[in-house]
Amino acid sequence: MSIKEQMLLAREHIQAKQYDEARAILNTIDHPKAREWLERIDQMDVSAPTRITSASAPHTSSRRGVFLLSVVMMVVLVSVAGLVFVLPSFSNPAQDSSETHPLASYFPDDAIVYAELRTDDAHIETWDNLVSHIQASLPPLVTGMLGDEPYTLSSSLDLLTTMSLNADFETAIRSWLGDQSAVGIYNMPASIEAYTMGEFELGLAAVVQITDRDKAIAFVDNLLSLSPTLTYNQSDSDGYTFFRSTDTTEPIIMINDTVIIIASPYASTTIQNGISKPLTESPQFIETMALLPETEYNASLYLQTDLIFRGLLPLFEAMESQFTLMMATLPDQDATSTEPKSFSIEDFLPEGITMDDALDVIGQMAMGFTTLDDYTIVVD
Repeated sequence: MSIKEQMLLAREHIQAKQYDEARAILNTIDHPKAREWLERIDQMDVSAPTRITSASAPHTSSRRGVFLLSVVMMVVLVSVAGLVFVLPSFSNPAQDSSETHPLASYFPDDAIVYAELRTDDAHIETWDNLVSHIQASLPPLVTGMLGDEPYTLSSSLDLLTTMSLNADFETAIRSWLGDQSAVGIYNMPASIEAYTMGEFELGLAAVVQITDRDKAIAFVDNLLSLSPTLTYNQSDSDGYTFFRSTDTTEPIIMINDTVIIIASPYASTTIQNGISKPLTESPQFIETMALLPETEYNASLYLQTDLIFRGLLPLFEAMESQFTLMMATLPDQDATSTEPKSFSIEDFLPEGITMDDALDVIGQMAMGFTTLDDYTIVVD
């Protein structure tokens, strides 16, 4: 029996809560993943004599573990394992973007990146079909190595939630998860110094629609309890249930009747204070998204390209200074040499055109992603 077949058999025992049988198989496999699963089983099986409690668990995760785990679990994994194949329905100028892009209301009109993500069953099924087609087209030698059981996103999500939360995806997440989610970046540092000196507060948020607030709160509470290094306190105010870490630099989790928000402190404060000019009211957002040729996609991405480039100018300027300094330390160049002793981004622009001139003609960008007939991935 191959390692993959043994792992699949162990997974079946884990899903059936037959931990002793799973241990017996995993103990015979010399592979890091098998050892990881054994540790997970010890954490799930209360009858295990060697079970590691949270008080004695080794601190193998970083201080950002809760944020990364939450984002991955609730946004990336359950949003079909990526940021690109996202929510349908782009508006045209005549439509109300608060209806077609409801989650955009949690982001300001100058947010530099905004991506909408689908989290519905139909989209997961699309990925399952796509993977099945890919596997069916593989040569027998490769499919023989993969084993008899096909890989699907559904089975992978079940395995992940079983190993992490001791419950299948349907029970642990689908029971409260809505059909849409979004991620976005609010801002960029005004200067390199602001970033390196710790004076810049990043605005980063992930927003996930929910259908059952109580189940969503229970899920988050269970997820946070798995962290051996961080303590989160739960409170209620202003229509939200908050989970705040005792470390004030950690992300804040906010839950109301319609969404879960995982936000950096800066973004959380912005949302709580009320966003006076959200993306849903931005003419640039509405008009740019309407430029896409189709009205529905499996994914969407909106970039304030002009703001991004302007935000990168301090970095370009720092690169120019470093290059000029480096050239100044070199021996004098031959009189016939045409090699410059200084460097500027504007050297690459046509004569008479400044960087400000170039940036003035750059606007916003929208991208749409979809799959056709479970075979073809299309980008507009």
